[in-house]
Amino acid sequence: VILNTELAAEAGLEVSPLGIKTDEYLRTSDEHIYASGDCVEKRSFITGKPCRGEFGTNAVFMSRVVAQNILGNRKKFPGVINASATTVFGWGLGQAGLTEKMAQEEGLKVVSGTSKVPDKYPMLEDVAPITTKLLFDSETRKLIGGGVLRKGFGAAQSSDFISLAIQLGATIEDILNYQYATHPEQAAKPSDNSYTFAARDAANKFKAQA
Repeated sequence: VILNTELAAEAGLEVSPLGIKTDEYLRTSDEHIYASGDCVEKRSFITGKPCRGEFGTNAVFMSRVVAQNILGNRKKFPGVINASATTVFGWGLGQAGLTEKMAQEEGLKVVSGTSKVPDKYPMLEDVAPITTKLLFDSETRKLIGGGVLRKGFGAAQSSDFISLAIQLGATIEDILNYQYATHPEQAAKPSDNSYTFAARDAANKFKAQA
C-alpha cells in the first residue's frame, strides 16, 4: 500500500513516512480535523510506537473513535493489534499482534510456544492439522502475538481470539486455564486444544529458563 498523504501535507497537516500524524484522540495537527484509515500513522497497541496497519478493520475501529470524539464523547484510540487472515491454496493463515521477528526488533525478550492438533476428532474423515504459535513477553508473561495455520476456514476466528486475548492483557496462565467448547466435527477432542497446548509448550520453556 502506497500512502497518499500529499493533500494532507498541502493542507498544512503534519505527516510522517507512516502517514498523517494524529494524537490519542485521532486529531491531526489541526485540532479541528480528525483522520482515520489507511493514510493515518498507526500506533501499536503493544509497544505504543508508530507502526503501519493498512487493514479495513483498523479503519472501521478508528472511524468509530473519530465519530465518538466529534460527538464530544472523548474516546481515546488504544492502538492497533493488526489482526489479519488470508487463504492460500485452501489453507487459512491468521495472525495478530507481534511476530517473533518484530518483537526482537523492538528489543523485547519473548518466549514462544507451538502446537499441532487435529481440527476434528481423529476417528472422522478428512482430518487436517491446526498449527498454532503463541508469543509471550518473558517479563510480564502476557500474550503479545500469535498465528494459526489451518485447512479451510477458521483462521479469521483464530486471529480474533488472539487479538481479544492481547487486548484483555491475557497472561500465559489465562490461556492455560481458559474454558472452551468442542464438537467432533468442529474442533479437536476435549484434551487437545490448540491454544492451551501452545501455552503449555511456552510454559515449559519458562520453567527451563527459571
